[in-house]
Amino acid sequence: MNKYQKINILAIFTIAYLAIFSAISITINNIEFLYYSSIIFIMVIFLLIYKKKISLEPIHYFFASLLGLFHSLGGNLFINGTKLYDFWIFGLRYDQYMHIAGSLTAAMIAYFTLKKYFSQELRKSNLLLPSMIIMIALGIGATYEIFELIAVAFFGGEKGVGDYINNALDLVFNLIGGAIASIIIIYRKKR
Repeated sequence: MNKYQKINILAIFTIAYLAIFSAISITINNIEFLYYSSIIFIMVIFLLIYKKKISLEPIHYFFASLLGLFHSLGGNLFINGTKLYDFWIFGLRYDQYMHIAGSLTAAMIAYFTLKKYFSQELRKSNLLLPSMIIMIALGIGATYEIFELIAVAFFGGEKGVGDYINNALDLVFNLIGGAIASIIIIYRKKR
């Protein structure tokens, strides 16, 4: 099985769980997560269309799909009336772990997508390269916060998204995810 066949299988898996969670969202009237599922679906289609130009490995698609699955579970799985996104695990909310994982995954995908365009000087830098990776993660995270703002403004997401402090904490955890990605990339570069 070649890498593009693996990517296609991951895309089918992702679209399948998105369809299931979209149906659940409709059933429980969770319009906010139906909106988020549509964003993930658009990203899947984008990655499928450009899979040969982006040149990511199946492992990158796997982690992106896994992230989408955990996001869908977080917004649609309720345990004793509490949404999984609001559960506290080892001192952090599930949402905060998702922001770390999301920024880490997004930064890694962005790095592997863009690294062929980096100059040798940038690739060798142990300060500029990680700084750039962190800035990419923060930019992607800020874009996601704009999507959350749209959810609040148009889809009644204020109960799930949270207040300004939640927004600011999301950005902090995006920074942590970007920093972890930069450490991994620098470590792998030295091997």
